[in-house]
This record gives sequence, C-alpha cells and structure tokens, in this order.
Amino acid sequence: MWRGYKHSWTYNHRINRIGSFVDNEKKEITYTSASGFGADSTFYTAGYSLLKSNKFHCEYGKVVLELEGKEKELIVATQEIELPYTGQEIKENKFYTVLNGYDVLSMRKADKLNYLQIKIDEVSYTENTVKFNISASIIANCHSLECELLEKKMHYKIDVYYLLMRGEQEHINAQNFSYSKDYTWDKKNELVNNPDTMQLQLMANEYQNVAVGIKSFSANFDDDHWFLEWNNYVETVGYIGETGMVHLLVDFYYKCWSEGMKKKTEFTKHNQFSMKSKGQANLNLSLAVFQFNDTEIEQQNESGRMFWVGRNASSNSPDAMDRIQFRK
Repeated sequence: MWRGYKHSWTYNHRINRIGSFVDNEKKEITYTSASGFGADSTFYTAGYSLLKSNKFHCEYGKVVLELEGKEKELIVATQEIELPYTGQEIKENKFYTVLNGYDVLSMRKADKLNYLQIKIDEVSYTENTVKFNISASIIANCHSLECELLEKKMHYKIDVYYLLMRGEQEHINAQNFSYSKDYTWDKKNELVNNPDTMQLQLMANEYQNVAVGIKSFSANFDDDHWFLEWNNYVETVGYIGETGMVHLLVDFYYKCWSEGMKKKTEFTKHNQFSMKSKGQANLNLSLAVFQFNDTEIEQQNESGRMFWVGRNASSNSPDAMDRIQFRK
C-alpha cells in the first residue's frame, strides 16, 4: 500500500514529470522525476507498507487520464472502474479503495501548476459488480522567462494506480480522515517544513494493528509556481489496540524557493532560471486508516537520487524513472 513521497530538487522547476507508485505485480516501487529546461538532481523518499495476510484480498490496476486543453483552464478527467463479483462476495465482504500512487507526465511541454487534484472514490454496488471512479483535475500555466510564451495549450497524462481491498469486517475495517494545511511565502523569509502528528480515534478492542493509505490530495495555488520541494507523505507512528488510538505523521508540504539555491544547482549555466516568487498554497489530503486482524504490516521507505539532463527532454524517458524492488 502506497504512502506517498517526499521530493526535492536543488533549485526550482516547472513540472515535466513527477510521481511515485507501487507495482504489486513486479513487487517494486517506482519514483519518477523530470524538470523542464534546467538540468538537476532529484532527492526523494517513497513510502509503502507491506501487508501479509490470507484474511483479505486485493485487486490492483492503473488508469490513464489524459488532461488536455488551454492554459489557465480547469481540465478534469474521470474513469470508472467496474469489477465483477458474485452476489455472495458482495454480501459477505467490505470493499475499500485507496490510491496506490500516480505519475504526472507532460506530453506537450512542462508547465507550472495552479491546481492539481487526484482522487479515488468510495465503491458502489450493483447485483454483481463493484464500481468506483478515479479522477484528476489540473490547471497549468507558464508565463516566466523559460516558458514557451506563444504556446497556450497544455497536455498532461496522469497514470493513477489503485488498490481495492475486500474482506470480512472481523478482519479489516477502515475510516477516512481529512487534513489540510495553508502556506504563505514571500521573497525574504524561507519556508521551513514542520510535519504534523495526527491523533485519531478508531474502533477500540477490535483490531490488532493498523496501516494508512491515501485516498486523495489537492494543491491549490494563487498563481502558477515553480516547485522546489513537494511532499505528500504519511506514516503510522503509534497504535494502541485496546483504546483504538492511532498516531500518524503527516508531511504535506510545498516549497517554492530556498536561500542559496543558485549555488546548489548542478549546472551553474542554468542559474538564470532559478528565481524567487511570493505566493500562497492550500493543500488538502484525505486518508484511509485501516485496522486489521491476523495481518503482518511492515512500513518501508526507499530513498534515492536521480539526475535529469533538462533541455526540455521528453518526460517519457527511462531516465525519468527509478525502480526499487520490495524488501522481503
């Protein structure tokens, strides 16, 4: 189960490619990153949880959402997933959905983001099917020096990975919780990341352990901005089964610029594109906190560094991907 990521460049960029996702078939987690014109290194941490049990079942897959239109306009894409189950399976089981990651790729040119949302809905049922929607929304624009100012169209492809879990309620249960954070920055005072701890009340005296997943996130900016750091990451840090109390560490963070980022750049010839700007951001996160019986849970983090050549190279390149096998 995917738990998000932490991302940083050495100086700020447009979004050419960014994401992280779990591939259950290949038993690996993948990180993706590509800047626009400027070459740079990405430093990342990707989180996931290994769940081992014969008391519940999982279905997983991917949808491809094409978001194409004019800059500054809200573009929305939605796809419905419909999976067949017997009436008895639907009657006996609880069904839960979470995101298992995503991958945002620019197909025309790298832009700066005004708004981004990716979400997976709750399930609905027919007599012999389970259905749910996956959607993505984006507003992108770019009017700074390195942008293609005469090109007013945008096109992003967003691969969204999903995980559907089903099991009897005595073995699996989930509750959803919301989290939000606002950031305001200027050109003088550098933002500092302060992750939050959430204390949540779950069912007491019913379940042995917990895991956390992400159902949706959104980032809403006052203008189109460069990205320097971008974290949407969560982990469990404590759980008491007798009381049902769980503590989560939530690191949902955006940073536009840092002092001295011109000196940190991998290639000094690109310093001219490293700039400060002021702005505001509103970040929203929806979490699914699962309680389990008869399940082994192990949280894992994988950290790495990737280098990207820049020069507006295609985001659809193997150099923009870093794959790591699950640890056993």
